[in-house]
Amino acid sequence: MEYGYVRVSTEEQNAGRQVEAMAAEGIPPERVFVDRASGRSMDRPEWERLLSALRPGDSVVIDSLDRLGRTYDGVTAEWRRITREEGVSIRALDLPFFDSAGFAAMGDMGRCVEDMLLSLLAYVAQTEREKMLRRQAQGIALARAEGRYRGRARTEFDPDLVEEAQRALREEGKAAAARVLGVSRGTVYAMVGDGRLVA
Repeated sequence: MEYGYVRVSTEEQNAGRQVEAMAAEGIPPERVFVDRASGRSMDRPEWERLLSALRPGDSVVIDSLDRLGRTYDGVTAEWRRITREEGVSIRALDLPFFDSAGFAAMGDMGRCVEDMLLSLLAYVAQTEREKMLRRQAQGIALARAEGRYRGRARTEFDPDLVEEAQRALREEGKAAAARVLGVSRGTVYAMVGDGRLVA
């Protein structure tokens, strides 16, 4: 059985393009698993659901190799776990030549070629990500120096929800307020800092 896996880094990003690519491959929507989480985060519930659905001989289609993770170690570990331990093949749409089933059919030589290409491609993906983050940091530093950087727009919450979070903060603490708002404790600390909540 063939499955698709889609990951976008944030809620603001649209998974539509990747989902359409899976449909073009003939994968029905009920077999496409979509996570909205950073590649650095291993908290990917749909990825875990997909892994539990996989059986030896199945195939997973991904848009690109970096959907498996953002670091060299993360990508190579996930690839090997799925292909070698689970007996499932992986196909990356942006690398049509990089199909684990094709490598497996070549035997030991295929495995050797797969390992070399996987290492190279995972390294390139990680260095591209690092370069992008450096360029982003440089752009932010320049914008700050020029007085143009404002940071991310502040999240606004329903006043009733803020009131409920304020009660939870007083009675149970920051973790409870974070649960009410559906945010991290860091966000609650920021809200206390800017006066939206009173500790």
